[in-house]
Amino acid sequence: MGRKIVQHTLLFLFIGLGYFGANAQEKVLSLEGTLDIIRQYHPVAKQSVLLVDMAEANLQASRGAFDPSFYTRNERKTFDGKTYYNYSNPELKIPTWFGIKVKAGL
Repeated sequence: MGRKIVQHTLLFLFIGLGYFGANAQEKVLSLEGTLDIIRQYHPVAKQSVLLVDMAEANLQASRGAFDPSFYTRNERKTFDGKTYYNYSNPELKIPTWFGIKVKAGL
């Protein structure tokens, strides 16, 4: 009795595998489809995209180091309603590729 159950189970299993195997052959992935799935879901592929993004951010930051900057410094001292001094110091700094910073101010 137990042997027949095992035989019937194996028979249904092989029939089911044959049925699903025939359906699987109808849905064949192309090479491009497989690579698209890998690019979307593989952790190493996601990591490589993050590394490219980090490299672009570092490049943008290094280019930003050569942007001109404008500063102002204001100092004022008052005591009992009397103004002792009032300094205003605007300056412009322009870094160059040669390591020289051009600075202009008052």
